[in-house]
Amino acid sequence: KRRRLALLRAALVPPGGPDAQLETARTLELVIDKVRSFGGRIEGLGPIGAVAVFGLSEIGDAADRAGHSAMAIVKAVERARREDGAETAVKIGIHVGVALVGVGPGPGATELDMDERRDLWPMLDELVERASLGSILVTDPAASLLMRRFELTPSPGPPDKARAHVLIGLE
Repeated sequence: KRRRLALLRAALVPPGGPDAQLETARTLELVIDKVRSFGGRIEGLGPIGAVAVFGLSEIGDAADRAGHSAMAIVKAVERARREDGAETAVKIGIHVGVALVGVGPGPGATELDMDERRDLWPMLDELVERASLGSILVTDPAASLLMRRFELTPSPGPPDKARAHVLIGLE
C-alpha cells in the first residue's frame, strides 16, 4: 500500500573533547524522545543522527507532526546548550513523499519498503548537508504541506540543487 510519509533526519554536530560521545548520546536521546512524542518512528539510528518516519500509522497529518517534532528537537537542543552548557548542535531535514509501506512482523506493524528507503535517504542527506546549525530545511513537497501551519522562507542554495525552504516557526 502506498502512503504519504514525512521523513525527518536529525544530524548532530558533536563537540570535540573527551565528553563528546556522552554528550552526543544524551542529545540523541532528546531527538528520539521528541520524535516519538509526535508519533514518529525511528527508522535509522547512528552515533550522530537519526532518521524518523511519520505517517506509517494513520494518525494525523504526517508533515505537521514532523514539523512540530523538528521544532521541538531544535528547542530542546538549544535549551541543553543554554542550561547545561552542552556543545552539541543539530541540523534537521524534512522531506515528504509517497512510498510503499508493507506489513511487518507482529500485529499491526508497518514497514517502509527497503527500496523506497534507499531512494529517500539521499534527499535527507542533502538537506542536512546544506542546513546551518540549529536550522530545519524542508523540500518543496514538504513545504507545500507545511505552509498551512508553519512559517517558511526560501533557502539560498546552489542552482544545481533541489529547492529548499527554512522552517522558521509556527505561522
